[in-house]
Amino acid sequence: MIIILDKSIFDAYKDRIDVNIIDELIEDICKQRRKGKHLIFANKKDILQLISDENLSRLQSATLQQVNKELTSFDKSLLNECMSVEFFHPNYLTGEPKTGRHVIDITLIDLEKDIIPLPNLVLENSKDDIIFSAIASYTLKKKSLSNFNLNYQVLHGGGNTMIEVCRDYLNVNPLTFAICDSDRRTPLCKSGETSKGVLRVFDAFKRHAQFHEMLVHEVENLIPMSFLKEIARKEQLPTLEFLDFSMEEYPESYFYYDLKNGFKYSQVWDEDSDISKYWKSIYEEYAKKNDLCYLALSKKQLPLDENDNVIFNKLSSLLPHAINNIPYSDSSKFKPEILEDAWLDIGEKLVSWFISPKPIRI
Repeated sequence: MIIILDKSIFDAYKDRIDVNIIDELIEDICKQRRKGKHLIFANKKDILQLISDENLSRLQSATLQQVNKELTSFDKSLLNECMSVEFFHPNYLTGEPKTGRHVIDITLIDLEKDIIPLPNLVLENSKDDIIFSAIASYTLKKKSLSNFNLNYQVLHGGGNTMIEVCRDYLNVNPLTFAICDSDRRTPLCKSGETSKGVLRVFDAFKRHAQFHEMLVHEVENLIPMSFLKEIARKEQLPTLEFLDFSMEEYPESYFYYDLKNGFKYSQVWDEDSDISKYWKSIYEEYAKKNDLCYLALSKKQLPLDENDNVIFNKLSSLLPHAINNIPYSDSSKFKPEILEDAWLDIGEKLVSWFISPKPIRI
């Protein structure tokens, strides 16, 4: 995240106005920069004048000298592309803080709380961040941002509890963000209730830009097929072979397949359901090509109208192992190829929210 120091902060500091608050702000910014928590942006002239101030400690001065060096090559496009927090002093402010930023009037700061709160990222499941961390690393490398990190704290709230978790944290920390599954099992389906509920919360706080709904059914649909094949058991391969087939004609189908539960006969052959309208023809094309009778794939040999009869073996037991293996797998080989677009869509969102520099030693 980018911390912006408006010129009004430096003018107030020069006149020794609200000096205790500004001193705390400068100390916190220097400490956060050394730890690699935030990027710092300000006018170089203002930073240079501050560095020469005799009231600064040697460590603060050395930190700000590093900030000044970084400002020489600072990519200002990041100011428009990334989340930023702007500090200002109202008595010295000329004009208005730019819209789209989280702006903080330093005269209203409660010194009993963190001046710069750590950003929160609310996720639905405890292991989601393994995938998102891999996506972030891939995106930073792909976008030639390998000199940067991401800085955030992960919070969990599955199902309807996620709505409450987001509301509770937004009340105490405006730098709270969330990513939700879409729960859509076809392109025809509407978003799930969790995603819609979380979006309403962020809209109520006027922080729509801090919420992201993924295109995919669940986060597991972001795992490349090659990762699944590496560890699949023999009895799980027919499901992956079916997905290989579906992706040849319908690449986006991988985003919507229910990897945990599969699809039941009653769902696919229910003419009135969205699942049937999208998936039925794919299943029938696969059966025709491979001379299959789906009934023969059922261990129990149950008739098609049995609700508990899943067409292919579900992959629920495979997915946790695949997620754990992601940090050690080769993400350069994507299948389906549109999965890379999905990774970059999420990765660019994470970078825009949480970009941070490498720590420095002084």
